[in-house]
Amino acid sequence: NPGWMQYDYVMNADNFKKEGGYSITLLSTDEGGNQNTNNSVREDNDQTSGLPVEFLVDMTAPVNIITGVESDQQYIANNRTIVVQFSDNTAVTNLKLYVDDKVVKEFDADALKKANGELQYEASSDNAWQTLKVVSTDVAGNSSEETSVRYLLTKNLMIQYYSNKPIFISSLSGAGLLILLLLLLRR
Repeated sequence: NPGWMQYDYVMNADNFKKEGGYSITLLSTDEGGNQNTNNSVREDNDQTSGLPVEFLVDMTAPVNIITGVESDQQYIANNRTIVVQFSDNTAVTNLKLYVDDKVVKEFDADALKKANGELQYEASSDNAWQTLKVVSTDVAGNSSEETSVRYLLTKNLMIQYYSNKPIFISSLSGAGLLILLLLLLRR
């Protein structure tokens, strides 16, 4: 019959198990020898359209790296620049920085594209240990593994001293031994 015809094509999902970009071209030939592809340009009512089928299979989460502080380290300062490097095989669309489970900064796809894989965060001092956590999401919705670092950033030397447990316990033990020795010598 003359006129427009519509066909449905079914493809096996096993063809698309590997990660990567896919471009599908379908070619149909009718009994009259006419050929058409989904990439052909079609004109309907002054509208021109091609019907490409292109998509990306991405099952890999983004990777985040924190530099500028080391985990379980103490820093005597009022602030410190922490660098967060991020990467993905496609594109990162969202990245959140948490300090002690509270979002302190969030970046969208445009900001991340401009950052070109590296962001800076200015950490503020606190008289307690802080945990910086980075979570990013790529264009396919994959979320990164939690990347975090725990640090103490303060200029308060008493807090620094008390928070360094090996030195604090050693000095208390040493002071206790010294007092005990002085008492024994006095007797």
